[in-house]
Amino acid sequence: TVEVRIIDTAGNVAATVGSRSLSLGASQTGIMNFTWNTGGTLYGNYTVYVQFIEEGNAVARATSPFSISAAMNISSKVSTDKMWYEINQTATINSTISSLSPNYIFENLTAKVSIRDQTATSVYTDTRSIPMLMPGQLTEFKTYWNAANNAPGNYTPNLTITSSTGEVLSTSQS
Repeated sequence: TVEVRIIDTAGNVAATVGSRSLSLGASQTGIMNFTWNTGGTLYGNYTVYVQFIEEGNAVARATSPFSISAAMNISSKVSTDKMWYEINQTATINSTISSLSPNYIFENLTAKVSIRDQTATSVYTDTRSIPMLMPGQLTEFKTYWNAANNAPGNYTPNLTITSSTGEVLSTSQS
């Protein structure tokens, strides 16, 4: 019997790929193909561990290291609760950040909401920390802006998501 497992860097079994029977005579070789979808497995270094078992005893072992690349994808969306506001009304800015990564845990992200006037000048900024964003996770928050001290006109909310190193991962505007 041939058994195939995927082992992580801590020595834990990350996946059992499968096992199959194999009959070989003296000096014979055989080819077996196993398929494993890395799909939801976190990025990092792994080892393929193959064990050959005969009559209940492991008679041979083989290993081969490999790595899974990180798929670092984030989407963001920013919108307001209304299309226009009266003087002294507070605008509610809704921000949504989604991890589109199947295998990467984002840590220490920064979400910056800014409001720009007609000349693209920033008139308001709110910065939030996102300590962790798991694969497939969605996080939302609201920002409140009172436009009372600003001239009538069109204002645009913007949302920028940056990594802990300052890399811009996503931007959006309404």
